[in-house]
Amino acid sequence: MLWLCLHFPRLPLSALGADHENLAVVDQRGSQRWLITDAPASSAGTLLSKALSLDASLRVQVRKPAAEQAALQSLAYWAYRFGQPVTAAIQNLAEPGCIPRALLWVEIGSSLELFGGLEALRDEIFGELLELGHVAQAAMAPTREAAALLAYAGQSDPVLASQDLRTRIDDLPITLLHWPGEVLSALSGVGFRRMAELFAVPRDAFTKRFGARYRLALDQMLGLASEPFEAIVPPETFRRRFELSAEIEDVERLQFPLKRLCSELQAYLRTRDRGLRSVTLAVLHANARET
Repeated sequence: MLWLCLHFPRLPLSALGADHENLAVVDQRGSQRWLITDAPASSAGTLLSKALSLDASLRVQVRKPAAEQAALQSLAYWAYRFGQPVTAAIQNLAEPGCIPRALLWVEIGSSLELFGGLEALRDEIFGELLELGHVAQAAMAPTREAAALLAYAGQSDPVLASQDLRTRIDDLPITLLHWPGEVLSALSGVGFRRMAELFAVPRDAFTKRFGARYRLALDQMLGLASEPFEAIVPPETFRRRFELSAEIEDVERLQFPLKRLCSELQAYLRTRDRGLRSVTLAVLHANARET
């Protein structure tokens, strides 16, 4: 198999229909609040208080996980026409300062000839993503775990064979792993810095010290263990809800969400190879009245 993984670092913003250059999304655990998208003067993971001290004009919005899930699911429906199976996940860590990872995988090995080869397929995917208003980092590898790691690392050159995985992954820092901070700290504490060093530890010794879950993740990355997943299939009808980030009082500000919804509908129809008989747009007002 050849998995294409798309990592969407700005999905928390684009899911809200707000992608202004001086706007960031924040998450919160207890009293701590931090950025989960990059800002001009601060990177994701920065405490909000520090980010505001560096740029007092920075505008922030609170994260809406439901909006992110809806946006990623819609992207999964769109990706279905490029290959199957398709699966997606938003990976979260329940600790302060964590940055969610929105990931979408599509198996493209059987679709390359249909789209005219790897480069042509990649160009078409990124062209349509631009129309849909999303930014993504992409990587291709025979396993989903490896493709996700490479996508997060920003390494877009494809890995086409399983035997080449170690060559591409070995020198990557272990900090790219989406593992709890306490696990990464424990690994760093005994001197591990690169992925090659983790792979070199005997399986039983690694499992006993750090847990079977993380050993399994390493095996899945190299194709030594299966990667179960739930495939996503587009539904028979298109239904999409777009929650605005704030109340609006003029029609002008409806243009962006309507354009996004229409683009997603177009992508859905293209995926299903269907035409359109009718469409209903419902607008929910502040007093719960619907038109």
